[in-house]
Amino acid sequence: AYPFHNDSGLYAYLGKVVAQGGMLYRDFYENKPPGAAMMVSVFWRAFGSWWPGYVLSQMVLVFAAAAVLARAVRQHVGEHAWLATFLAGVVFFNFGWAVYSGFQLESIQIFFTTLAAAAMIHALCAGDWKDALTAGLCAGCAAMIKPNGLAGGAAFFAVLLWQGRTIGFRRSAELIGAFCAVAAVP
Repeated sequence: AYPFHNDSGLYAYLGKVVAQGGMLYRDFYENKPPGAAMMVSVFWRAFGSWWPGYVLSQMVLVFAAAAVLARAVRQHVGEHAWLATFLAGVVFFNFGWAVYSGFQLESIQIFFTTLAAAAMIHALCAGDWKDALTAGLCAGCAAMIKPNGLAGGAAFFAVLLWQGRTIGFRRSAELIGAFCAVAAVP
């Protein structure tokens, strides 16, 4: 709506400071974790002050996240659910008031959070520790932007503990351990 207005301008400048070697919290202060500045610096390095690049990137991230989630739903829920999941994701991952200024940290975070959620669905349905590792890595990247990026992990743990009766508590613990070990990496 407004190029580099309010938050989006602040985030782009935050990325610029980090990309140009500035020191976060000294040369520029923002109350976000350092990971937010590191992530946004990628966009500054790619687009500089070219506003359409930020908006188009956000759109691509939203569509990719919706597609990944729809694919997981198609595989594990059924063919009937993928289109509704994709369309709901495209709309709600880019909900109007949250992205009023065209570029928000939440759009980057939701990309990683949704990838984590899709990997969690695969891990819960197939019991594969590689999916739990992927979920942990993606959730860790989401948490670099804002700590609530790990919230899906709590739900994942709760479901795994509930499934412990069925799949075995040892298997549940292995999947939780794989998630935690890799979520700490970012």
